[in-house]
Amino acid sequence: MSRTSLLGRSGGPSIGRRELLGGVLGGTAASLLSPFARAAGGPTAPKLVVVFADGAWDTTYGIDPKLGVASIAGPEVHEDPDNPEDRESVQTFSGIPVMVNDFKRPSVARFFEQAGADSVVMNGIAMGTIGHDVAKVRMVTAGNPRTALPDLAVIAGATHGLGLPLGSIDMSGLSRAGFLAATTGRIGLSNQLRLLVDRTAFLPASNGFEGLVQWSAETEDANRVAETLRARGERLRVGRDADAESRARFDAWGESFDRATRLKEEGVDVLSQLEVGDEPSTARSVGIAVDLLEGGLCHAVFTATPRTWDTHTGSTIQHTSYEDLFSALTTLHGSLRDRGMLESTLVLVLSEFTRTPLYNDEGGKDHWPNGSALMFGGGLSGGRVLGGSSDLLEALPVDYETGALDDGGIPCSYENFVAGMLELLDVDPAEWLPGVAPFRGAMG
Repeated sequence: MSRTSLLGRSGGPSIGRRELLGGVLGGTAASLLSPFARAAGGPTAPKLVVVFADGAWDTTYGIDPKLGVASIAGPEVHEDPDNPEDRESVQTFSGIPVMVNDFKRPSVARFFEQAGADSVVMNGIAMGTIGHDVAKVRMVTAGNPRTALPDLAVIAGATHGLGLPLGSIDMSGLSRAGFLAATTGRIGLSNQLRLLVDRTAFLPASNGFEGLVQWSAETEDANRVAETLRARGERLRVGRDADAESRARFDAWGESFDRATRLKEEGVDVLSQLEVGDEPSTARSVGIAVDLLEGGLCHAVFTATPRTWDTHTGSTIQHTSYEDLFSALTTLHGSLRDRGMLESTLVLVLSEFTRTPLYNDEGGKDHWPNGSALMFGGGLSGGRVLGGSSDLLEALPVDYETGALDDGGIPCSYENFVAGMLELLDVDPAEWLPGVAPFRGAMG
């Protein structure tokens, strides 16, 4: 499916505050949906949950262990010599070697004990940058912050979620909608989406604000306003001065009313769980993500951890961040498995890059242009490690078809990685990243 077949045009607006929060009847909640999409995606395409470790994880604490490598200082530096339980070790789970510490990061081992056979690790993704914003965009779009490329969650949702209220939902604020903004919606960092489907939700007190219930028009008045707006939109759409792009925008605007109604009707059970003004934990976010997918409200969800990973001054918080993340991933894996959704849902755990091999003068680590990824579910053949990094945490050459290290290959770049993930999601990467060879190792 091409970009133009999805939108009928090559560009478009990104989501702004007005689209998220404004609009009579909560209609703009559905204006984030796509009336332009025409072709349905494959029936077997996996759903998607992205979990982004915001701030740059240190992969030597987990999925890229380097214990005993002289040129790399890992979490063993933090061991308490007086506490025999505080010890780092490398354990292998279903063929995947992982750095574990049952005292500081017990959930890492717990996750791989439970999910290792369903998981694939990819090490050695060449990012080509040490800038947070650029790397975040590259890892999920293969583009840069100046381009309008949508991320892989938005693309998968727009391609395969055409019969759903939303193609994808962003729970993080990190998702990139690009010119597919009409296909996606945002929960809001404080769960504001509930206000669009439940006008009786209470805005909590904060910083001197006493809180209030949002005003809502009576049903009869609201229907009259909707009819008036529909009629005005139709007059403008067919007006002699309306060009093709303007008509497409009015089509989207008109359809938003119908989709808003559908979102309210079908999403009430899930969205009523949201607490306005509350920033959910990682565990809560992934739980809501499963509910959104199971409830048929979207095809893909983009979530993220709190931004606690950027440890330039002291790295001990990496232990806490790992514990929070892998505790949530263990719950996510179990929930998908218990609901019969694991085989049909791909979970992709990412971060913008890793951190330097050695600690700096302040006991922290700075940015390093090498990335890793953890994925599970979605029908993957698990228990595998793809690619690899050197003793300087540099990406090593790989075979793009198998994912095995290969001296005759080339390192996997972020572009190749994203192209491979799109293919894994049953999206033709050539339509989005022409000329980029997809990394197919994850397909197994």
